[in-house]
Amino acid sequence: MLEECLLIAKKRKGKEHPNSVTHLLNLAASYSHLKNFVEVECLLRTSLEIMRKTAGLDDQRVRESDEWQAERVSL
Repeated sequence: MLEECLLIAKKRKGKEHPNSVTHLLNLAASYSHLKNFVEVECLLRTSLEIMRKTAGLDDQRVRESDEWQAERVSL
């Protein structure tokens, strides 16, 4: 059902519309419960790229995500 919502949103508003981020995050949460972490990472990276393009690098959510990601890489 969540995958279907994402497809509909992409068709109606485009694949990089900010509203798609919500659908991507919901789908990532669902896959996380199923322990499908490869797909979770892909969905989170896609949502972050959309946020970078639409909200900009100065947006607090984008900065926090980039900082969190940098911390994980350095571990």
